[in-house]
Amino acid sequence: MVRLARSSWITLGLCLLLLLPAALAWALFPRVNVASLTTTPSATTAAESAKVAPTAKSRVELKGTVADASKAPVGGAKITWLAGGKKAGNATSRSDGTFTLKVAPSPGVLEVSKNGFQTATLELSVDGLSNEHDLVLSEAVSVKGVVVDEAGNAVSGAMVICASGNQETALTDATGQFTFPPSADGCSATASYNDKVSQAITLKGGAPNELTLQGPAQISGQVREEDGSLLTKYSIGVESFQGSNGTRSRRLNKQVSVDDVDGAFTLNGLAPGSYVLIATSEGRPPAKSRTIEVAAGEHVRGVTIQLSRGGSVSGTVTDRESGKPIVRATVRLDAASSSGAFFKPTMTDDSGTFELEGVPTESFSIRVAHPEYKERIITIDRSSNASLTIDLGKKGDGTDMEMTGIGATLMQGERFVEIASVIAGSPSEAAKLQAGDRIERIEGRDAAAFSVSDCVQRLRGAEGTRVTVTVGRGATQFDVTLTRAKISR
Repeated sequence: MVRLARSSWITLGLCLLLLLPAALAWALFPRVNVASLTTTPSATTAAESAKVAPTAKSRVELKGTVADASKAPVGGAKITWLAGGKKAGNATSRSDGTFTLKVAPSPGVLEVSKNGFQTATLELSVDGLSNEHDLVLSEAVSVKGVVVDEAGNAVSGAMVICASGNQETALTDATGQFTFPPSADGCSATASYNDKVSQAITLKGGAPNELTLQGPAQISGQVREEDGSLLTKYSIGVESFQGSNGTRSRRLNKQVSVDDVDGAFTLNGLAPGSYVLIATSEGRPPAKSRTIEVAAGEHVRGVTIQLSRGGSVSGTVTDRESGKPIVRATVRLDAASSSGAFFKPTMTDDSGTFELEGVPTESFSIRVAHPEYKERIITIDRSSNASLTIDLGKKGDGTDMEMTGIGATLMQGERFVEIASVIAGSPSEAAKLQAGDRIERIEGRDAAAFSVSDCVQRLRGAEGTRVTVTVGRGATQFDVTLTRAKISR
């Protein structure tokens, strides 16, 4: 038997004490496979990684070249990246046809367009974004189609109206065929012949476009005074029209004068869709109907429009330099309707004074004109009943008209009223508004059902006052606040 010395026992005890924590750790904690940690992330780690949003560095560079059918580079083409149906980036091709834009790594559609060419599109997956893309634009083609009757027979001499773009018109030939320039691609078109009309369709270049004439729709009714009595002499017209395909027409051309003991009106030859009529009569402000839905060949009866007596506005028209009264200046309502209705003017007397009756009870505009002076448009706030003093400047500095507003001309677009042009030096130019911009809201009110005259009256106003407009441009929408100013043109 070997006996250990006292010092050896002490050494052995210290070693056992040092090994005890390691033994406890081995017994209390689970054993981990180190290899699994380094090769396969846990479920929690993978889920957390998936939630990390891509940073700016994760955007990819989308490159390509635009050329025509002869392989010549096309510069100035508009490149648009659409992700989820929304505009997510844009660029313009350089003079050598190349383009570059950075996009988020997601599938989408690359759209390329330029005047004189057909728009080209290319669907891309995430994997395809990093490739270089060669896009070929084909020359735009004429838009062709045919007009037929309900039996499918070709109709010669039918009038086809393209209600957007340049509002082109065409007559069908002996085979019922019509042709529009490439600019008509995408426009809303209707056809008419005698009393028959067609549903509106959207024309497509290179596609078979067929318009079928159907029996005409009609609207009939009466116009009454405030007390319910029939009005026997008035005019009735179409203030706004929305076709069955949802597009709104710029060409209304329906204005009928009525002088009938029964006070009845009938509008014939109407295309199917939604109508708002407007009635006007001397000495009364215009009044609109409710929205009237008309199907092809339907006759809607019993429409009633009520005309009120309205109010009056009076004042004096003077020469701006001398202060002397201007005799025989005409004063009339301005932009009170989009239907083409005529509003009879009044005229200043020998003292330059006038009184115009039958004006609206809400804010409105009047136009003051004289052959020797610049025309002037004044917006009247009905909260003030004071007599007006309107001074006119003589012609001679290159401008013929003065007004206050935002400095843009308007037109009816396919869905909304749109800006037709922007006047140089105006609030609209300062706000960088452009032709083709859509007026979608005015002071928070939805403008989808507003006619051109509705928008004009809301955008005009006193110098220095402000108006907020929600503008649509392409797939984007933004708000702009404009300060009304004096405009000369």
